Order: sequence, then C-alpha cells, then structure tokens
Amino acid sequence: MSILIQTGHRSSCSDVIMQKLYERGLGQPSNSFTHHMTAQQVADKLYQIVSRTGISVANNKLADNVMVDLLLSNLDTQNWGWSAENNLFAMDLWQKLESEARFILVFDHPSYLLDQLIDTDLTVDTIDQVMSEWVDYHQKMLEVLEAHEEIAILIEGSCAVHNISKLGKQVESISSDLHLKKHWQVFQDTTDLTSNNDTDAVNQSSAAIDYINNEILKKYPEMIKLFNTLLNKAAIKSSEPIYRTKQADLTELVTVLNTLHDKQEKPQHLVEKELLVEKLHHIQVQLENHLSVNEVYKQQKIKECGLLEKKLEEAVLAQQEAEKRATTHQKSIDNYKSKVEQLSKDNQNAANVIDGKSLAESLKQENEMLLKQLHHTQEELEKYYLKSQSLSPSKEVTQSQATIQKPSKAPVYYGAADRVKNDLPYRLGSKIVKVKNPKDLAVLPLTLAKEYSDFQKNGGFKYPTPEIEDSKDIQEMEKVKKHLSYQIGQALVESFESPRKMLFAPLSIGKKIIIFNK
Repeated sequence: MSILIQTGHRSSCSDVIMQKLYERGLGQPSNSFTHHMTAQQVADKLYQIVSRTGISVANNKLADNVMVDLLLSNLDTQNWGWSAENNLFAMDLWQKLESEARFILVFDHPSYLLDQLIDTDLTVDTIDQVMSEWVDYHQKMLEVLEAHEEIAILIEGSCAVHNISKLGKQVESISSDLHLKKHWQVFQDTTDLTSNNDTDAVNQSSAAIDYINNEILKKYPEMIKLFNTLLNKAAIKSSEPIYRTKQADLTELVTVLNTLHDKQEKPQHLVEKELLVEKLHHIQVQLENHLSVNEVYKQQKIKECGLLEKKLEEAVLAQQEAEKRATTHQKSIDNYKSKVEQLSKDNQNAANVIDGKSLAESLKQENEMLLKQLHHTQEELEKYYLKSQSLSPSKEVTQSQATIQKPSKAPVYYGAADRVKNDLPYRLGSKIVKVKNPKDLAVLPLTLAKEYSDFQKNGGFKYPTPEIEDSKDIQEMEKVKKHLSYQIGQALVESFESPRKMLFAPLSIGKKIIIFNK
C-alpha cells in the first residue's frame, strides 16, 4: 500500500498533476471516518494545529486523532493520495504516523505567481508581499526535501504535466508497489484546440507579459537564488535558471513593443470572445455557488430530519418506559394495599389472641388460688376434726384412741404438675418452644421479657401452699419436668445467675434440644 501526499504552492500545477495521477489509477481518498472531513479539510485542520504556539508538534494527540481518522476510512484502498497546499506543514507528522507515506513536492516558475495577479491592481507593496510568501513556502519545501530524501521527490509542475511518463517513473521510484497505467491521456484536453489566430494573439500577449515578469523577478535576488536551488534539486524540470545580471535583449524589447502595438489594435472578435468567456465563467461560478448552497441546505435538512427522528424515538422510548413504571407502581400500590389489609387482619387476630391469652392466664391464676384455698380449708377441717375427736365422751375414748394409735393417713394434696407448669422455667421454655417462624423469633426477647415481668408481678399468693412433696400427683410433676419447655426454661433461668452463663445460654439451650430429640 502507498499513500501519496502531494503539496505545492497555489501558483503551481500541483492540482493538475494530481488529477493526472487519478486518471492513471491512483485512488481518491474517502472522507474521514468519524468527522467526515475531506482530505483538503484534514490538511487545513492539521495546518491550524501545527501553527499554534506553545504546543509540541511531535506529541500532539489532536493531530494524531485527525490523521488516524482519515486513515481509518481508507483502510480498504490499496493506493491513494491527494494534493493540498497545506500538506507541506504536516509532512513530518505523516512520516512519523504512517511508514507507507510518500511525498511529492511541486514547484513552478515564480512568474506564474505574477500571472495570477493579472486581475489585481498591482502595487510595489503587493508584489513584495506575495514574493515574500513564495520564498517562505518554498524554503520550507527545501527543508522537507532534505529531511525526507528517500521518500520524497521534487518536480517542476509545468514540466511534469507535459512529461507524464517521466513523472510515473519518478513516482514508482519512491513507491515500488505502486503501478500506474501505461496510457496517460484518458481524456483529451479541449482547451488546447484553439484557432491559429487566437493562439497567435495569446503568444503575442504572453511575450510581453513574460518579459515584464522577468524584469520584476530580477529585483528579488533571494527568490532567484531559491528558485535556482529548487531547479538544481528537482527530479523533473524544464525551466532555465534566472540570471539577475542578464541584460534586456534588443529583440525582446522590439517584440514587447510590437505586442503592445498589436494589443491597441486588437481585433473585435477577440474582444467579444473574451467578454463571452467572462460571462460564461460568471454564470458557471453562480451555478456552482447555487449548487453548493443547495447541497449545504440539503445536508442541513437531512441532519435536522435525523435529529428529529432520533428525538421522536427517544420520546417513544421514554413514553414506554413511563408506562412500564406506572404499571409497576400500580402493582406495588396494590401489593401494599393487600399487605396493609393482611396486617390489619393479623393485628385484629393478634389482639383477639392476646385477649384470649390474658383471660386464660387470669383463669389459671384464679384456679391456682382456689386450689391453694381448698388445700388450706382441708387442713383447717382436719384440725377441727382432730380437735373435736379429743373433746368426745369417755365411752368413745377407747375407740378413738384405737383409731389414733393406727397410723393416720397424711392429707391428700393435688396440683403439683400445675405448679411446675406455672413456674418461671416452664413458662419461659414454653414461649421458646412455641416459636414457629422468623417473625416470632424476632420478637422472642420481648416475649420472654414480658413473661418474666408477668411472673414477677403475679408470683405471690395470699394463702400458703403445701410442699410439692406432699402432693398426690408428684409423679405427674416429674413427667412435666421432663417436657422440653421445662428443660429449656430451666437452662435459661440458670443462665441468669452470672454473665458468663448468660453468654453460653444459647449453647445450653441447643444442647437441651439435641438431648431431648434423641
């Protein structure tokens, strides 16, 4: 792959040469990949970047991005290139970034510069300015040639245009994989098919203009020296060096004089032709401007349509997203309403359960109190009975003594199992055993604390109770003590004795559960 980067002053034939290369098979570059800039715009942008002061050109990331963007869009093109006047100032950057880049440096006789000023009101200051600019530009061209001799060629544009085969050999000398077509003139240039009379008139006018231009150029020795140096280093050239000391030839002066006389007697048809050409040129410029404006307007409208379509798509997506969110929010609201209703029902049920539990506890306490009162009443009755026996008549003494001498039966008491169930260990263990779900587990500490508080408040009774060992159902009590509720509660109550036991209370409870399950 080869990339031909050509540059030349605006007064040179650089653009004509590049057009010839396109006709021979060189590919034209596509617009840059991201920013869609033409190669000419890329050259202008790089010139703006390298012209800024205080920025290192060698490490300029912005310039690298612009060049890489153009390279990306032309990866599939085997050999391509373009011509731009400002390419001269970015040659070093291209050489560092792309090893396949090759340079064509085009210069022409400085008299071409004066030819471009034919429609300008010339002054000495104007000529001084354009000559100074020409010198600066071509001095930079020599520096680029010296820095990149192996990948660059210097050619005189006017000579290269008329020696296309020689130009092809020079181009292939710096790019071995580039092979141009053998037939150069694909299209015949119709501008050369002019009448003999017109050609004679043009030649006469050119003779006078060339003479005057040469006399002007002799006033700028620095430019003459630079042009001669360019000729000396050029691979393709046809012009003769400019000698400042050369005196005006008499023949040349006579020719100029005759030309000026002929111009005063210029045929009418030439004047009409020039006016027609100027009019056609003016119409062409207007047409091109109109087409350019229409193209810009068209591109602008296409861009606006694209933006509107994009905004419409975004609006549709936003509306769909809003509808989805509204649906989701409505579902969330319905779920929350259901949860609130369920919680309300649960709270009502819980309140009913709590009321039922409170009533059951109250009845249980009353039953225990009644049982203790019954025990106390039983004891009093026995005392009264014994007392009445001791106060009976003597005839019954013998019988009563005999009765007394017999081993008397101890009073019969019941309710030992209920007393164990109503004791603190069993009550705490029962609360732990009743835990069935994470919700109950979360409120377990509060439940145990409330149970402990209730036990402390209702622990005392007005009447004394008999010893548990005197109860008839002591065996039933032993069975109750084997319940898991009692064992867990007993382990928890024992942990209240010290902080250390409290720390290991979960382990003790777990151990009790494991042993019970076995």
